[in-house]
Amino acid sequence: HHVKQIDLLCADAAEKDGVGFLHLNPNHPADHRLSSSGIPVDLVSLDTLLEQRGWPTVSLIKIDVQGAENRVLMGGKSLIHRFRPALFVELTLNDPGSLATMAILTAWNYHPHRIHGKEIRPVTTDELSHLLNKKGYLDCLFLPHP
Repeated sequence: HHVKQIDLLCADAAEKDGVGFLHLNPNHPADHRLSSSGIPVDLVSLDTLLEQRGWPTVSLIKIDVQGAENRVLMGGKSLIHRFRPALFVELTLNDPGSLATMAILTAWNYHPHRIHGKEIRPVTTDELSHLLNKKGYLDCLFLPHP
């Protein structure tokens, strides 16, 4: 019998704990982003959250944070290396951060995949570039190399 627990936090995931700023996009509620100015917000690293909870197993992390993906990854480095979860990450065309995200995950021995219906298949960097050019952004599943 498993107990499921959900913790609701009013905080932004980042590379370290502290205080940051959230720039609100008044025209698009899904486009708020970490910034150097805006509304003050608490920042917390995924590693801190997991350590405070006794390192429960993590099998999937979804990251869609409007350009702060690498900050989230750096704040979860210990948990990612410990549990090797699947990572579902939004990549954006012409965002240097997305190139850095792919480089970080490649260095951590993660490989990009796409979900097609019930099928998960690896994609090459060229295929990812083509898809990004076509759509402007995409959610990519990064799986650890066995």
